[in-house]
Amino acid sequence: DPITNTWTEKAKLPGERRNSAFGFSIGPKGYVGAGNTEGPNEGDFWEYDPATDIWTQIASYPGHGRIGLTGFVIADRAYVGTGIDSSDVLLNDFWKYDAASDSWVEILDFPGPARYHAVGFSIGGKGYIGTGDINLPGGDVTNDFWEFTPHCEVPTGLTTSNIKATNARLNWNAAALAQKYSVRYRKTGTMPWSKTTATTNFKKLAGLTPNTQYDWSVKSVCDA
Repeated sequence: DPITNTWTEKAKLPGERRNSAFGFSIGPKGYVGAGNTEGPNEGDFWEYDPATDIWTQIASYPGHGRIGLTGFVIADRAYVGTGIDSSDVLLNDFWKYDAASDSWVEILDFPGPARYHAVGFSIGGKGYIGTGDINLPGGDVTNDFWEFTPHCEVPTGLTTSNIKATNARLNWNAAALAQKYSVRYRKTGTMPWSKTTATTNFKKLAGLTPNTQYDWSVKSVCDA
């Protein structure tokens, strides 16, 4: 607590004690995992809730168990990769973690030389990785730096609600990094589309024709 300049012991990590693990935060929760436990390098990950002081084991890191990995958080996604496995092989694969679905998805490999003990951080909507050790048994360090721009995610979970004679509400799941959404709709089987925008993950349509079927779609807009 910086106000009182005091430390308070919290619940211990339930997994094996380890070194060279990796940690990040998404919203109010913290995440710790991977590292070495005096045996093979691990890939387990744990979520910590400070409101309840409880650790919960979540989906394991899908890549090889490793130490010295790095990453960054953009919006509500964590991007984690690089490091070194139990066979002393340097790695450059990268994975995205979605806390809402507790799932990992592999993304493009880190394009620079494979490394471990690099540093990573994010500024705005972009991630940065650099420095680290690019050789074994160590001592061959680098000072290169790389910038990562995530792709603009496609909205999911499209539903329609509050359907009336001449209006309806279009709904979808919020997409990470979306600044706004482009929405289009039309009477089924006709052209062209009517287009509009939304700043939140829903749009209310009015002036529709009664007893008529409509098609609609939505896409994320992540930059100007």
